[in-house]
Amino acid sequence: MKKLLIALFFIYALFFSTAQAQTEQGNYLLGGSVSASAYTPTHDHTYYLVYIAPNIGYFIANDIAIGARVPLSYNTSYQNSSNITSVFSFGITPSVRYYFAKSEKNSLFTSISFGINSIYNSNSKNFSSSLLGDANVGFVYFLNRNIGLESSIEYYFYKPLILNSYMSSSIRLALGFQVYFGKDK
Repeated sequence: MKKLLIALFFIYALFFSTAQAQTEQGNYLLGGSVSASAYTPTHDHTYYLVYIAPNIGYFIANDIAIGARVPLSYNTSYQNSSNITSVFSFGITPSVRYYFAKSEKNSLFTSISFGINSIYNSNSKNFSSSLLGDANVGFVYFLNRNIGLESSIEYYFYKPLILNSYMSSSIRLALGFQVYFGKDK
């Protein structure tokens, strides 16, 4: 019976508490987002991408956080069922996030980040670098004062740091999770 009461208390605290998440000046956020995609530009060629972006931030003012993201991605392509190329990339991007249209249980947000990353190509066995960035707008649902679940639409781009290279970009849906913490009021 004691375990049942403890479990019910945690369920209540997680899903039914009614305080806003801590987006006040002086607080922190820690979390990340993930997205995945697959597309086939021709009948015999398929691309797969998994993108994970952990982040940390500090609220410099109410509803405005600055911080950093660490984008990690794995991209592989196949032609006629055989692996052509696998690419792993990682980087660091300073970021700014702004929360608006807040209510007690949810908010809209927008964020931008821009930085540099390293790319490893498994076929050529070499590293290269690129500029990358993203801009997104999203929705966060606050499970309680400290936890938020997010969905966002991201515009993502990267440009290799070599002459005569092309810029690549995409629009994708990302799902995320944030933990808000700091001073108690």
